[in-house]
Amino acid sequence: MASILTQNAFKSIYDYMFRVGALIGTATRPAVVLEEISDAVHSGIAFQVDGRNSLTNGSSFNFMAKVGALPLHFIDFTLVTTAGEVILELYENPTITSNGTAVASNNKNRSSTNTSLTACYGGTTASSNGTLIARHHILGSGQGAFSAGGSGGFGGEWLLKPNEDYLFKITNSSGSTIQYSVSFYYFEK
Repeated sequence: MASILTQNAFKSIYDYMFRVGALIGTATRPAVVLEEISDAVHSGIAFQVDGRNSLTNGSSFNFMAKVGALPLHFIDFTLVTTAGEVILELYENPTITSNGTAVASNNKNRSSTNTSLTACYGGTTASSNGTLIARHHILGSGQGAFSAGGSGGFGGEWLLKPNEDYLFKITNSSGSTIQYSVSFYYFEK
């Protein structure tokens, strides 16, 4: 009896999906289902910011996202470094004294003319970092001439508040000057 119910339930769901597909498109073309991230790219509301810099030992670099009127679905912030330990921190509601230099956000749908509501800046100065909401240590390996860098960051989705500032702080504690690159991927919805 259970298998008949399962088959009937499946048949009903299939029939429903077929009818919905017929209303959306044609009966011969089923409805297209996308993951939310892919849908954001196709809808022209997904953006990426990339950068590269050097950082002396013991110093920090701040990157800021001034979130616009819509929530920011923060998908990934990846940092790749050439050597040693780097600390990556994310702060909410910092006290900003200087935005720094505006950094371009590139729409991941190259056919879209949409622009990001979130303004991004590099070299931001803050008198207070705000509330620490995440910290990640990126560890290198080896020593001296045989040291190697590492990569890491904040993966998985974070939903950041609209009309709020967020500070990404990169601190070099490797013992030497490093080269690093960052990639920040998000969508607004």
